[in-house]
Amino acid sequence: MRRHLLAGAILLGLTAPAMASDLSDWSVQPYQTEIGDAELKVNGEANGSAYTANQPDAPGLDQNGVTGAAWIGLSLERTYDSGLALALKSSFEVYHDRLSGDNYGSDFVQKVYGQVQTGLGRVEIGNTDGVAYALAVVGPTVEGYISIDNPNATFFRDATTGGRAFINVFALNSAVESSLNYAKISYYTPKIFDIQLAASFTPSEGKEVLPFLSNGPQVPDRQKSIWEAAATYSTDVGPVSLNFSGGWSAGHNDNKTPGHAGLTDWAF
Repeated sequence: MRRHLLAGAILLGLTAPAMASDLSDWSVQPYQTEIGDAELKVNGEANGSAYTANQPDAPGLDQNGVTGAAWIGLSLERTYDSGLALALKSSFEVYHDRLSGDNYGSDFVQKVYGQVQTGLGRVEIGNTDGVAYALAVVGPTVEGYISIDNPNATFFRDATTGGRAFINVFALNSAVESSLNYAKISYYTPKIFDIQLAASFTPSEGKEVLPFLSNGPQVPDRQKSIWEAAATYSTDVGPVSLNFSGGWSAGHNDNKTPGHAGLTDWAF
């Protein structure tokens, strides 16, 4: 199977340099408004790809040659004179087709969590990333949605699943993302001497917004009591930026079947 990705902006750049300069940035400022003493911010993003495919025809394997997804985020935050900041943040995937999605199972709800920021660090509670994923340093990418590392779109389709994305069979993710967006509690230290530490606890594989409300799905080999730890170091040496990170995750297999074990995952 061969896939040839067509980058529209690059194509315009080759044919019309003046147009390319005008279309180099399609971003717009997020919508912001005041609600009492709090600030409401609404933002979002849409992404898509066009491609040509050379794949034997099969039921469900359409030849549209396009794929895409879109999400919208909301944030309500209040900052006090003491420096304390309270926030409620969320993001929702409002559209995706069979070949695009996100790394949270392509559910409508991506993240819903509360955040408390003080001079002693930051605490997050709810459906959000684990610390090992949030602080991970990964390789540079040109476009994250179609990168080799943890892509959100694929141009390969699996005929055995009705033409759905062939992305979860050998998906490459160099960051530890074992707890996905399961309900958890996380703590991030302030950055001191360019070093930041963090830890999080995920009671179970549940997405009930708040931890400890549910034991998650009652299925074999579900992971419980997932602990994560992470550290990152970043600094600038002249024109060079240095970034290092390490992440570790471990969990307990609550309903173990033969050949399976508890979770152990790490990355550097």
